[in-house]
Amino acid sequence: MLNRLSRFAGIAVVSCLVSLAGTASVAMAQPGGGGGRGMMGGMMGGGGSEAPVSAADVDRMVKVLSLTPDQKEAAKFLFDGAMAAWQPKADAFNKLQNDARAEFRETRDPSVWQPLMEKGQELRKQRGEAEQSFMTDVKALLTDQQASLWPKYERDRTRSSTMRQGLMSGERADVIRIVEGLKLTPEVTEKITPTLEAYETELDGVLTKRNELFERGMSQANKMREAFMSGDMTEATKMFDEGREAAGKVRDVNRRFAKQVEGQLPPEDATKFSAEFRKESFPQIYRTTRYAGQVIDAASGFEIDESVKTSIKSIKETYDRQTQTINEKAEVATDASEANMTLMTMFGGGSNEAMNDIRKQRRELEDKSIEQVKALLTEDQVKQLPERGADSAAGGGFGGFGGGGGGAGSGGGNRPADATEGTNRQRPRNRNTTPGGGQTPANPPK
Repeated sequence: MLNRLSRFAGIAVVSCLVSLAGTASVAMAQPGGGGGRGMMGGMMGGGGSEAPVSAADVDRMVKVLSLTPDQKEAAKFLFDGAMAAWQPKADAFNKLQNDARAEFRETRDPSVWQPLMEKGQELRKQRGEAEQSFMTDVKALLTDQQASLWPKYERDRTRSSTMRQGLMSGERADVIRIVEGLKLTPEVTEKITPTLEAYETELDGVLTKRNELFERGMSQANKMREAFMSGDMTEATKMFDEGREAAGKVRDVNRRFAKQVEGQLPPEDATKFSAEFRKESFPQIYRTTRYAGQVIDAASGFEIDESVKTSIKSIKETYDRQTQTINEKAEVATDASEANMTLMTMFGGGSNEAMNDIRKQRRELEDKSIEQVKALLTEDQVKQLPERGADSAAGGGFGGFGGGGGGAGSGGGNRPADATEGTNRQRPRNRNTTPGGGQTPANPPK
């Protein structure tokens, strides 16, 4: 459950609720974290000890505001000063976090997280104050003309720094960033600039509202925790629904403007843009080359007869074509899963028959393609093929709310039985406490 909840950090209520679930604290202590990094970011108000500003922020200032060399140097000086003041606070928080994690591993007492939550909320407030102070100092350096561009810089920063908090499919697909990666000609760039400017403005509105909801949810974390303890999920459910709606609006703006941009690009650039947008929208579907693809690529590089090479090429073409068909089905199933997602189904997991069937098709295609390639090779060549990793053996995950193999978008319930349960059974657990240290709710949500 931790994986499903913590990965949906862009929706405010989930970031709050992960700090309420006893299993979340247990899972965070597992080897490798089990998604704890995302959960801790949510518990602490997003970002944990993340710095109030970054070097990338300064770089974007230079570009968007057209800072002079002297202004750039002054901004860097202010940035270095802000970081010097922030680092001791971040180090202290990180130590507290590590100490809490170590104590929990030893005692299994979820109450160790409560001081961390309180300190995280305090640090979050300090981060906001430090950010505001830095921005005010920088604005004092600007000319009137540069100052008129400040709203554009703020939109740019909001998009670049907060857009990737969400994980609803398509919510993180930044159209401007994808376009920048295409390295378009000046003529094409000029043609689509009005569309990108309209996108930036409209996106900022829905993104700001989503972020405000996230902030409101974090400020009410303790209140919702108390309600959770009594079994009342009314407010949490309301916030979840509002968060999902806000995330959906960000996604819809991305998709609508992506179509506009694609229609304005030359054919070759349009194809590249479309492919990148889909990868950004469904990262768990359009992941890096899967195992069958690795086998096909490796076999293609062997010293083999032309007839064998032709056969492998044919296998690859069929594999790529059928993989794309499966991916498109997975996109539709993921969107449907997210559209029907509720707070209770996210807690409960459950089986998504459509996604399970797609996953089966994926496994069958992978196995069939691998066997076809092996049948064309000698025994020695087969031994030279890349070894199959754990992710490949599982047939691959799909994106959406949960992503991966255990997420809501993927149908859930497909991780190995001993992935966490076996580890948990080897350790003593206090089953009657929650992260706040109190007793299990008398009427826990069902």
